[in-house]
Amino acid sequence: MRKHLIKLLTIALAIILWHTTLSAQKPLENSLLWRISGKKLTQPSYLYGTIHLICVQDFILRGQTIEAMNKCQRIAFEMDFFNKQDVTNARQQYMLIDTDSYKRWLEEKDYQRLRHFMTTMLFIPDSIWTKTRPSLLVYRMIGKMLDCMKTGAEDVVIGVSRRDNETRGYSHEFTGLETTEDRTKLGVMASKFDSLLAQSIVAMIPYWKKIQADLRRAAQEYKTENIIGTMQSLASEPLLASQPSSKEYTKTLLDARNKLWLPRIEKMMTAKPTFFAVGAGHLVGDNGVIMLLRKQGYTVEPITKREQVIGRTQGK
Repeated sequence: MRKHLIKLLTIALAIILWHTTLSAQKPLENSLLWRISGKKLTQPSYLYGTIHLICVQDFILRGQTIEAMNKCQRIAFEMDFFNKQDVTNARQQYMLIDTDSYKRWLEEKDYQRLRHFMTTMLFIPDSIWTKTRPSLLVYRMIGKMLDCMKTGAEDVVIGVSRRDNETRGYSHEFTGLETTEDRTKLGVMASKFDSLLAQSIVAMIPYWKKIQADLRRAAQEYKTENIIGTMQSLASEPLLASQPSSKEYTKTLLDARNKLWLPRIEKMMTAKPTFFAVGAGHLVGDNGVIMLLRKQGYTVEPITKREQVIGRTQGK
């Protein structure tokens, strides 16, 4: 059971970082940037795999990515970061009103172990962590593990867009592929996962240093745009996620959302060239965005050089 919980936490770590699992995946070319063309598209759109939390010095937004972004009129993230109401709703989803929730989810000895770990190792007081749902608590733990100045790919994309809008005359509109209401309907934040994740956090405490090292290796793999290598760095063995709870968790957080996005992606890129920036793990697997688009008849191909963008698309 404890081994299963550690595996479940690894899923949570990966999903929060860049939304993926460590289950067996079909090999993909080493690229975070993909061109979408064909079918009835008059101009290509682009798909970019992000990482949601990484040390500043480990993140590079390459020239081909910036060029692709500036060939598009719209940038679509997983959620619309400029919709203040939806951002507020999302934050509220991660908060707990009942500060005794962890006491119900955990045995007393495990609760005390978690409390000691949070207050003495991570310096997160009871007044904060007991009000935070486990999924967000893992995110804060990752921030402590990284022990550096942190950023996310989305923040950098927004910053570069604003810079180029001002200096080069580009004009990007921003949108999201889902809303807080969508995630609620899909069960992404279902309370049944809270207890499992809370137990998983306790199970990983003895492996704190190892997970830190795995996160550092994952960051290095991400820099080389090796999607599969990044996943493999997050655990010493392949995560098969054989438990029903793990399968349900990952299907909800990944597969269900990918399928929700698909018609929205099609509609957006049919209307105007769009740069889709989503967690890199959403790209991979039979139910990943790349395969779903290919099944719909689109050509989805990797881009590794700036010239591939400049040479095959028409500039503004």
